[in-house]
Amino acid sequence: MTRRELGRCRLAVILDEIGWSQQDLSNYSGISKDQVSRFISGERKISLRDAIAITDAVLVYVNKTVHPRELYEGTFKKPVRRGASESK
Repeated sequence: MTRRELGRCRLAVILDEIGWSQQDLSNYSGISKDQVSRFISGERKISLRDAIAITDAVLVYVNKTVHPRELYEGTFKKPVRRGASESK
């Protein structure tokens, strides 16, 4: 399996869409504002644990479902079932 490079972080776009500041996300997710800023600037990649904290906070406080793959450009693709026969 080849490792795919992540695109640009979309966290700033998502925050803008829901009307949140970096501080709001920090307050609701438990991730420090400095860390959120590093994610947005591209200085750090979002870990799975932090991605879950972010998407859970958005779901709980805004009632909007965001898949962790939506946090980066070019990573959200429709799942393909491996080994499924196409001739059914």
